[in-house]
Amino acid sequence: MQEILSYRLSDLLLFSEQTYLRQFELYNQWLSPAQWLFYVYGVFFLFSLLNSERYVTRVLFLLSAPFWLICSYGFVWQFYVSINWMAEYFIVVFIIQAVLILWSGIFTYPSTKQNSQSIFLHPGLLLWTLTLFVQPVLEMVSGRSWSQLSVFAVTPDSLSFVAISFMLILRLPVVFFLPSALWLLFSTMTYLTMHSLTAFFPAFALVIYLAAIFLLPLLPGQTSANK
Repeated sequence: MQEILSYRLSDLLLFSEQTYLRQFELYNQWLSPAQWLFYVYGVFFLFSLLNSERYVTRVLFLLSAPFWLICSYGFVWQFYVSINWMAEYFIVVFIIQAVLILWSGIFTYPSTKQNSQSIFLHPGLLLWTLTLFVQPVLEMVSGRSWSQLSVFAVTPDSLSFVAISFMLILRLPVVFFLPSALWLLFSTMTYLTMHSLTAFFPAFALVIYLAAIFLLPLLPGQTSANK
């Protein structure tokens, strides 16, 4: 028992930070040259919010479901599982998230009036903007090369940030984004184990998700918004 307690989280890590970043490099090569399309998607979503009807916003939300399948197959299955056996479970988790996005986009999508009045609109926009414009810069400052950057909306961390942003901006049920939160927890623990400052990104989004669990149900109209 004493020997078990002597283990630290870092003792369970089977790879170094450079080995982990190498998976992003391989994944970016696999995606090339389609990366820029996801950044166009991110900017287009922001412009879609200027339309009061928000029909385009709903379509863009539904279009994010296949991103989880791309990430599940491309990043996790093709590369990440080769260095981390625990990543296999997230293949299923990401597929579940894709299904939940389709379900929420079809059956629980709120009215324009309800989601435009949400006090979580601005935090959601902030998280989206940080993910789209700031995260790549901060990753480069932390030492990543261009080829190792997280591609917007199609790498696990960034895609989870996008999902939480959707939840806040569109005021969707928190429970539907639990798969994203599970990845954020897993990613935070991974980076902390590697003593990487990059742990701040998933940890920040996870805190926002946990805060939403307690605050969203307290807002007036939340029940009707989810019908």
